[in-house]
Amino acid sequence: MIQFLLRIIFYVFLLFLLLRVIRSLFSRPSKPRPNPSGSSPDSSAVTGRMEKDPVCGMYVDVSTALREERSGKSFFFCSEECRRRFLKSSP
Repeated sequence: MIQFLLRIIFYVFLLFLLLRVIRSLFSRPSKPRPNPSGSSPDSSAVTGRMEKDPVCGMYVDVSTALREERSGKSFFFCSEECRRRFLKSSP
């Protein structure tokens, strides 16, 4: 009786594996999703040094961020809008 149950479990497992192999042979490969920024991850020159945008609080890479100098201190911005808001609010 136990041998019979083990045999059934074994055949069910083999059937499961066979179905997985057949499904993988006939399924279409999934398309890679496009990068929202429009560039590949390897194409950007990211330094890894991050600074916080003083207006919106977002962290930006200093190599690609907009930059403004005030009183000898550098400020980095995620967008031109944040840069403009900063310039309007600071004397």
